[in-house]
Amino acid sequence: MLLNLRYFQGEAPRYGENQIAYNQASLARNTNLRNRNIKGWKDDAEVMTPSDAGVITFFKVLSTGVYLTSENDVDAVFYPSGKTNDRLERLYLTGWGDVPQIAFHDEMVAETTTLPAEAIRPLGIPAPDSVLLALVSDAGTGDEEDRYYVYTFVSDIGEEGPASDVSNLCACSHDGTVQLSNIAVPPIEYTWITNVRIYRTLTTEAGATEFFFVAEIDAGLTTYADSVTDSDLVEPLYSTDWLAPAEDMTGLIVTGMGSLAGFRDNEVCFSEPYYPHAWPEKYRYVFDAKVVGLGVYDTTVVVCTEEHPYLMSGSYPDELTPVKLPYPQGCVSKRGIISMGSGVLYPSPDGIIQVAPDGSVQNITSGLLKRRDWQAMEPKTIRATFHDGFYLACYGTPNDGGAGFIFDPSDADATFTRLSACYTALAEAGIEDALYAISKDAEGNNRIVLVFGAECAFKTFTWKSADFLFEENHTMTAFKIIGRIIDECDQYDPPSYGPTPPIDGCTPCYLEEVQVFGTHAFLGAGPLTLSTVPTDAAVYCEQPEFKAECGPGCIFSCMD
Repeated sequence: MLLNLRYFQGEAPRYGENQIAYNQASLARNTNLRNRNIKGWKDDAEVMTPSDAGVITFFKVLSTGVYLTSENDVDAVFYPSGKTNDRLERLYLTGWGDVPQIAFHDEMVAETTTLPAEAIRPLGIPAPDSVLLALVSDAGTGDEEDRYYVYTFVSDIGEEGPASDVSNLCACSHDGTVQLSNIAVPPIEYTWITNVRIYRTLTTEAGATEFFFVAEIDAGLTTYADSVTDSDLVEPLYSTDWLAPAEDMTGLIVTGMGSLAGFRDNEVCFSEPYYPHAWPEKYRYVFDAKVVGLGVYDTTVVVCTEEHPYLMSGSYPDELTPVKLPYPQGCVSKRGIISMGSGVLYPSPDGIIQVAPDGSVQNITSGLLKRRDWQAMEPKTIRATFHDGFYLACYGTPNDGGAGFIFDPSDADATFTRLSACYTALAEAGIEDALYAISKDAEGNNRIVLVFGAECAFKTFTWKSADFLFEENHTMTAFKIIGRIIDECDQYDPPSYGPTPPIDGCTPCYLEEVQVFGTHAFLGAGPLTLSTVPTDAAVYCEQPEFKAECGPGCIFSCMD
């Protein structure tokens, strides 16, 4: 009688231990099944200790190495402005303060976890609160034309705000001079407003009357003499409705249209493409349910509400049409929403929902978890990330039974395993191909760790097989494990198929202990020898201190 277990799989908790395949796990914890072999995930590497006690959000600013932490639900995106040759030195935030904000990398301080006052300011530029007074000082030559004027404020990084109200009407020829006064001084708290841009009307060859750029002057000047000829008016006014974002907007993301998006209550808002400080009212969309969070793939935004998911696709924010998907599964955790190339994942009351690029929707954990199994994981508390092809999520709290799970969304039925760690916050650093998290140490203090980042240490793992049921009694007399010793720094990466012959000092080994319903095996000169074994035997593969691996060629052999 021979039982071979190879090409190992994860758990399927919705089925009993007598219903799963022999290579499926009835329990898999801290088990890395990437190549269908059994080994532990690498341990976490401590990076630093943050000062905040109740951190729920943090992220790493890659250009400075600064780790920022917050006790608030913060959304942060790194995004350049629309200014030519602008460098990626800006961080856009919602939830950090009372209003959406922008932070600057070069003002951040290394070895701290907060933002100094000089590094952060409100997002958006206000409109001037006074109207220009236009008086003709020189009528010029030629036919007179009617003119109106407006002006805008401009920041030190080129952000232009909405236009003022329109001036009084004046008339002069194309080469005349108009004296402008009553230019407002920027509000005292907006110390970064450094310039004023002035525009006036001009009738184009198409017969349309538009505002065109006249001049840019220093902020604080209250008068200007306009003697610019019509032929020099080239640049139209774009920022008429470039308002600051709503103060209570949250959930910031970057879309494939070049704009940012956020939401407030049941409304989704978009910025002007490539101008993240500008949020026109015409780019706001209202839904029939409260928005929980947003996801994105390509140029499509997935709106996760409390009732249904919606799709918003298009090439420009004012061309979008919300489409309600006929799948009544609302989102229960904003921090569990994950955007990836194959769609968007979000936690619902019944499992993990995937919205695919073709608009299809499915519960990708329905084949693994019953509703009661899923609810036991407290889906409303889920915080998740997508790292190296895996959806990694944690739930609950570290001090109250919280834990995690990890699986490959493209093969969920074979890769679902549990994690003993309960990270309170997760942050992907894509350019580093690294995952950072907030974890608790043995004393209950917060620490920032590099997940699976230890050089020479592995997590203790458990993989428990199905029950083996036979039609008649068998006395199992031997138990053999073919595997490999992993050296201290995991230098050997096994193939994804076939046996694993010895190479360069890595030799097959036997585990020191195997538990089979409490019956103990011991290491001898040959294969592990067992005493009598019950008819239905469950096999454990428990990682010993010396780190062993059971590869695809590994055979669990129970022989009579």
